[in-house]
Amino acid sequence: MEVETPQPHLSGSQMFAVSGVAAVVAKSSVAPFERARLLLSLPTSMSERERMLLLPRWSIMRMMIKEEGLASLWRGNTTNLLRYVPGVMLNFTFHNALLQQQPECFTLTSNRRRFGFTSNFAAGGIAGAAATTCTYSIDTARTIVAEDWRMAQRNQGVRKYTGELDCYKKLILNEGVAPLYRGFAISCTGAIVHRGLYFGLYASLQPQLPFNYFLSNYALGWLVTVTSILVSHPINAVRLRRMVDERAVSRLHRSAFTCARYIAKTDGLRGFWRGGDAMMMVRALAGGGALAGVDLLSRVFVSAH
Repeated sequence: MEVETPQPHLSGSQMFAVSGVAAVVAKSSVAPFERARLLLSLPTSMSERERMLLLPRWSIMRMMIKEEGLASLWRGNTTNLLRYVPGVMLNFTFHNALLQQQPECFTLTSNRRRFGFTSNFAAGGIAGAAATTCTYSIDTARTIVAEDWRMAQRNQGVRKYTGELDCYKKLILNEGVAPLYRGFAISCTGAIVHRGLYFGLYASLQPQLPFNYFLSNYALGWLVTVTSILVSHPINAVRLRRMVDERAVSRLHRSAFTCARYIAKTDGLRGFWRGGDAMMMVRALAGGGALAGVDLLSRVFVSAH
C-alpha cells in the first residue's frame, strides 16, 4: 500500500541551510572509511601494503585508533567538507527552486504534487549543470594541483603550483580564464546525467515506498547514488583525462569523442570505470545520507514551523 507523504516546502535559503547540515553529517559519518582507504593507498612498503590489503576496513580503523587515537579517523575531514559541502548545497538548492516552480507539464494529476521521472530527471540535470558552472573552475584548479603534486613526486621534480590560489594566479596571467574551463562541456554533461539520475530516481521512487523512515530512505539513496555513479562514470573518466592533460588541444585529445576513443583503444571498456569502485561505496554512503538527511530535516523543519 502506498503512503501519501506531503512534500515539505522550503525556501531557497532554508534548503541551502538544511542541505548543508545534511551534507556535513553525511560526509563526516563516512570519514573513517575514507581515512582507511587513504591509508591503503599510501603504504610504507610493498610488504606493508600486501599485509594491509588482507585486513578488513574495521581492523585498519581499530589499528589507527590504537596507534593515533580516535580523532585520527577524522583527520583531514575539514578539507573534504570544504570540497564536498558547497557543491551539495548548490545542487539541492537549485533542484528545490526548480521543483517549486510547479509548471503544469510537471504534474501527473491536478490534485497531487507528484512529478514524473522525466521531469525529476530534468530538474536534477539542470540543477547539476548550474552547480557545475559555479564550481567548475575550483575543481579544475584542484585537479591540476593534485596532478602537479603527483608528477613532482614521481619524477622528483619541482612543483609548478604551491596551491589552488597559486594555480589560479599563474593560469590567468599566462593563459587567461580558458584553461580553468577546459573540458567544461563534457563535465556539464556528466553532471546532468549524474544529478539527473541522483535526484530523478530518488524523487520518483521514494513516494512509492510503503513507509517513510530514515533507514529506508537511506537505503534507497544509497542504491540511487550507486546507479548514478555507474552510469555517469565513463563521462567522468573522459573529463578527468582531458582536465589533467596539458596537451588537451592536441590532436589526441582535441575533443571528448577522440579522448573516449583513445581510452577505449588503450584500456578497453574497463578503462571507463577505472577507479570507480575504489570510491563508489564511500560516495554512495555519503550521497545516500545527504538525500535521506535532507528529506528528514525538511520534514522536521516544516513541522516545527
